[in-house]
Amino acid sequence: MKTSEFQMNTTTSLLISGVIVLGVISICFFIFSLTLHKCKSSPVSSRSGVHNPVFD
Repeated sequence: MKTSEFQMNTTTSLLISGVIVLGVISICFFIFSLTLHKCKSSPVSSRSGVHNPVFD
């Protein structure tokens, strides 16, 4: 019975570690995507300025 409890604790700690790792990766990816979005925002506004006279 104690072996079963130990396996459950090991499994639980592995699941918690996996969730923490995935959370950290998700946060890093979110920050990276925000950084890319900020870098691309300047050329996008200049392009939209170029396209506006065409639409008029």
